[in-house]
Amino acid sequence: MGWFILGLLIYFLVLLAENALVAISQQEIEQLRMDASSGSARRAISLTREIRPVMAALLLARILLKLLLVVFPATGLLQSATVQTGLFEFARQSGLPEKFVWLTAGLAITFMLALVFWTFKRINIRKYIAGRAAPVLERLSFFIIFWKSLFKPFIKAPEPAKNKDNNSETDENSNTPSSLASEKREIELLKSIVKFGDVTVKQVMQPRSKVVAVDFRIGFHELLATVREAGFSRLPVYQEDLDNVTGILYVKDLLQHLDKSDDFEWQSLIRTNVMLAPESKRGTELLTEFKRQKIHMAIVVDEYGGSAGIVTLEDILEEVTGEIRDEFDEESDIRFRKLDDFNYLFEGQTILNDVCRIIGLDPDTFDAVRGNADTLAGLVLELKGDIPKTGAEIVWNGYLITVIAANSRRIEQLKLTLPRL
Repeated sequence: MGWFILGLLIYFLVLLAENALVAISQQEIEQLRMDASSGSARRAISLTREIRPVMAALLLARILLKLLLVVFPATGLLQSATVQTGLFEFARQSGLPEKFVWLTAGLAITFMLALVFWTFKRINIRKYIAGRAAPVLERLSFFIIFWKSLFKPFIKAPEPAKNKDNNSETDENSNTPSSLASEKREIELLKSIVKFGDVTVKQVMQPRSKVVAVDFRIGFHELLATVREAGFSRLPVYQEDLDNVTGILYVKDLLQHLDKSDDFEWQSLIRTNVMLAPESKRGTELLTEFKRQKIHMAIVVDEYGGSAGIVTLEDILEEVTGEIRDEFDEESDIRFRKLDDFNYLFEGQTILNDVCRIIGLDPDTFDAVRGNADTLAGLVLELKGDIPKTGAEIVWNGYLITVIAANSRRIEQLKLTLPRL
């Protein structure tokens, strides 16, 4: 029993190491570089530079530990005299074949052990180490290096680039700007994929204030004007208010009716198969439903059943790949300005998840205080309790939010100052 608990502890440390590598922010990495005189800091920086082979080694470590911690305990239990006697007695009294009883017992033990690992996986470790990933990485650096060294023979090293003139391999130390940018992009993509498993619909949705929807009762010409102004391919249709969405209008269905009069009954084109998604639903689960039902949009509902916003297939995919742009997108949907390494200027309606992605913070950074807020302005309202005046400053956990522009109804612009670690 003692070695099984030790194995679970090692498995948890592997999970912790994975999450620390994913959760570490650029600010924490810069702090490690400033403290480069420390051996643990140098090792941690080295691990962040080799994130692909390191993450691959930790993944193999988790798989190996799972196999060992499931197969050996299950085999040991089935071979113990007490269990064998009990199974033989049960088979004799029930009249069931012995092989069937043994197989059922083996599957039951395996399932219970697998449930332990499933419980570990459900723990949102990144939420607890947000802002503290660097010290975790430092303390686990030798542990991570051990697994990296152990699985090094099984991890394929990146192929060196070829010289265009003589097809010879270039010096592995030559880092062109394009290759460095490509590697950085791959690392960010890998981090996004790992983080995506914990992302909820609420974090990626478009909030109600930004939703363009049409009233079921409007005339056809007014509808066309709304469609032209919005520039979207799908629009929710509601009756009375947005809490009662009755269908989705596909703009392509209007194309053959553009010459119709204002009394044209466009409502017959509405598709009534509306998908509803709770705010707490995981993005991975919604993506699966989108694929299964061949739908690209869902109405997000809050705990009271009201419409909190919408989420599209594009919103979910952008969480992994970054912003997806087409020829109809404006130059920048998220308006912000980086003043320096610690100060950023944002519009009040900027989605909190976008703020975290731009700055390089974990998406869960503000979860402890955000309440029902989806935007940076909403976060300020949660922290302050009312609409602050221009120039007001709100401090939380080392973050300083300064109100740059506000009126009696809304917060227009905010400056976010990051903590200096």
